[in-house]
Formats: sequence, structure tokens, C-alpha cells
Amino acid sequence: MEIADSEPAVTALCKHKDLDIHLRNNLGETALEIFVKNGHATAIKALAKHPKFRVNQRNRWGETALLSAVRLRSVQVARALLTLPGIDVEACDESGLTALDLARRLDHGPLKSLLSPRLDRVNTEWREEMEDMSVALIRHPRSWM
Repeated sequence: MEIADSEPAVTALCKHKDLDIHLRNNLGETALEIFVKNGHATAIKALAKHPKFRVNQRNRWGETALLSAVRLRSVQVARALLTLPGIDVEACDESGLTALDLARRLDHGPLKSLLSPRLDRVNTEWREEMEDMSVALIRHPRSWM
């Protein structure tokens, strides 16, 4: 079976509540790590439905799935991971870098935007407020004096 076709299989497997979904293969990789590495966001979402799923589990290099996704520059996987409950966006790698720090270091614009939504929201609100003030000033120039 191709990994791309794995979502139905993962969904079926996740119905078995006692299944160890974090079991490592002979290379030391879990299913989550394989899906992150291969960019399969839908399979990750299916895997996350298992009651024993741990989104912040670290791989053998000390990275969480989110850190790995950012290192691999996978916006789609990072976006999927950010929708999961309990995701730790502040988790650090062995160098002390968070996912946002790593995205900045890689200078990856889409990942930087995705990982800093609070900053984007503040900037958007500020721009909207400035536009409102500009419109008010144009309509009623003396009201600002």
C-alpha cells in the first residue's frame, strides 16, 4: 500500500483503542514521523483521532512533529498539526529553537506567517484601525484638530 493511500487504513486501525500507534519501526520511526516526513497531512489528522495519540512526542533527534514539519518546510503538515488539540507551539528542539524560531532561521515566509498568527492579527487590526482613522479624517478633517 502506498503511503498516499494510508488514510483509510489509519482510520480503520485507530478504531482499535489498544493499538500502540507510537510503535517504532526498524528505523526507529513512528507512523506520525513517517507521515510528517512524507507530507501526509490527512493521514496525520486520521491518526490524531486515536485516544492514545501524542502530538508532542519527540523523535530520536528530539523534535516534535511540528518542529520536523517546519524543518522540512511542509506548510500543509504544519497547518494540519496546528489544528490538533494539545499542540505545543512553544516546544523547543535540542538547540532551544521553537518552530517559529526555526521558520525564521530558514527564512520561510509562509511558515513564519502560519506560526505567528497573533502578530498577524495585531497587524491586521492595526491596519484596519488606521484605515478607519484615514477615512474619518478625509470625511471630517476638522474633527481631528
